[in-house]
Amino acid sequence: MLTKSAAQEYGHLGICINSVSPDLLLRNNIQKDLPSGVKNWQDKSPMKKLVNPKDVANTAIFLASDFSHSINGENIIVDTGMSCAQAW
Repeated sequence: MLTKSAAQEYGHLGICINSVSPDLLLRNNIQKDLPSGVKNWQDKSPMKKLVNPKDVANTAIFLASDFSHSINGENIIVDTGMSCAQAW
């Protein structure tokens, strides 16, 4: 709601406010630290993988670019499709 509220507050100034919400990120040793969680995620994710941090960065780069100049007040979820899966 902070994103939406700020978008309404600053939109008239030409400022776009958006957010990025990543889910379980691929990182070094995650399979060792959280073996059952990683397996569960990969089994239930529509893309069968964890979120690559580069995908989160690319989403932020897109939002900072001219390609997104009409996107305002949005939260982009980067989660390999888990938010649309009946997984948990």
